[in-house]
Amino acid sequence: WVHPPVAVYERVAPDVERGECHFVLMAFPHPDDPTALDRTPNAEDLYYHDRLPRSERAGVEELRALVASGKPVIVVLPVRLQWRPVLPADLVPVVRVEQSHWPHYRYPVLVFNRLPGNLTLDELAFLARGAQR
Repeated sequence: WVHPPVAVYERVAPDVERGECHFVLMAFPHPDDPTALDRTPNAEDLYYHDRLPRSERAGVEELRALVASGKPVIVVLPVRLQWRPVLPADLVPVVRVEQSHWPHYRYPVLVFNRLPGNLTLDELAFLARGAQR
């Protein structure tokens, strides 16, 4: 089983490496943050920073700039509602997937502009649930 943020990242990593899309972890705790364990229902959230080396961290203004680039932008939000940022009305994803059988792994995945490369909506939904290897 592959954690949803890792599964989605691994699928789009070639597009990210070619500079054709952005992969963003938004509002995830940083491992060096002393309150990080209080901000996540699972410790894996602390390790995405290192496991997803080409991922970007962005606040609302940084996300707005990435979306303005016109490239596909995939954003993964934290599981806990209280740590998710409120997106302004002008930042509306074209796709939002939020499904998993396990509540502690139900990461919202947002897509802005369009899906990258040949990624399909069905494949994104599968990966966002937690993929099997």
